[in-house]
Amino acid sequence: MIVLAVLLSILTGFLLVRAIWPAPSFAWDNRGDWFRLGAGAMLGIGLASIPAFFTAQAQPADLALFAAAAVLFALFGRPRTLTIDDEYPAPKILTWTLLALLVVFAPAYVTMAQPNPYGELDTWRIWNFRARFLYRGGTLAELANPALQYTHPELPYLVTSSVLRTWRWGGEESPLGAMLLAGTYGFSLIAILYGAIRAMRGQAQSLLMLAAILASTAVTGNAATQFADIPFAALVAAAFASLLMAWNLSEPRLYLLTGLAAGLLPWTKNEGWFYAVPLLAVALWKGKLSGALFTVLGAIPGAATAAYFLLNVAPAIPGTAATFPALSGAIVSRLLTLNLFGWVITPVVILAIYTYFVGFRRNRQLASGITAALLLIGGIASILYRDDNPGDSAAFRILLHVWPAILLVLFVEYKTPEECVLGGIPKPTGKSRK
Repeated sequence: MIVLAVLLSILTGFLLVRAIWPAPSFAWDNRGDWFRLGAGAMLGIGLASIPAFFTAQAQPADLALFAAAAVLFALFGRPRTLTIDDEYPAPKILTWTLLALLVVFAPAYVTMAQPNPYGELDTWRIWNFRARFLYRGGTLAELANPALQYTHPELPYLVTSSVLRTWRWGGEESPLGAMLLAGTYGFSLIAILYGAIRAMRGQAQSLLMLAAILASTAVTGNAATQFADIPFAALVAAAFASLLMAWNLSEPRLYLLTGLAAGLLPWTKNEGWFYAVPLLAVALWKGKLSGALFTVLGAIPGAATAAYFLLNVAPAIPGTAATFPALSGAIVSRLLTLNLFGWVITPVVILAIYTYFVGFRRNRQLASGITAALLLIGGIASILYRDDNPGDSAAFRILLHVWPAILLVLFVEYKTPEECVLGGIPKPTGKSRK
């Protein structure tokens, strides 16, 4: 039943995303369905966590949410032509080599998750502890007890409610629910990045994006911890990728996905407000009237729930202000650690070399770079506003949350391998789907 609970939320989100951005047929769409699956998994889990926070009746709420997604898919998800050009064939050796890297993610995740089925320190003392407390009949008011200060009752509940929901389905406090959810978060982040570039820039470019994200151990190394940072990073990527796809593919309904993902950010972590605001602001700026309406409509469920939590449930616990010298010192010290070298500095060096030889395409979109810069500023602002331990977590949080957005900007603006081929561009595999 726990597995069914996770699969149901993934299917719910997938149908919802397909209703918002229909595919050209009911069959699997290689150009768009990887993004739909990744974004749908995150949105399905995130939306299902909202009723799980307000009611103990998990199954009826989840089935009602699934029924709503199915109705929307039946009404708006009918196959239609897309504005995506057919792709150029990627070299088979590149395809098999890089897809093998993706296959490595599963055993790597299992290997790291097995020794700690309940997650790392912050997981079992915050996210899963709170789920266990509520599952056993405790209340939100009791969680605000000063004796339980390390449970951080002021933090939002997307991760906690998601774990709690699987236990209510299964009728037991099994670590399987949290482990499956954590693995889904990591897979979603990978699928969102791979799928968005596949839709916008073709097969070869998407495989290179896959190598770039897996070259950093941030995803595989942190997914098994069950921290909230991986689902947070996946939601940032989903919101930002939806913006880029709305601009590059002329699909205004994708602004609805931007709103949905951005709205769930403050429901995942308190600093989500610092990321949601620039994402929503750019969507309102670039989306014109229809895009702005879609954005606002999508943001309502997550943002309204997060606002209700802050105003009516979360205790008033003052944050620890991190001064700029403390923040800058923390970032420098973190950058000098060997741990960070593996998952940030090495990919940066590789990408710098890659950029030198490949270069960028013409007619680059300034708005994409501006949005990524605003996300970075939002991350820094969130640490300045509140950080319990800036020396340990400041740089980690900023880099992990914004790194996927940086990769999206780069691989959208990079020349594709086909555009770099001397002597002409190879013919595409078929007709254009315009």
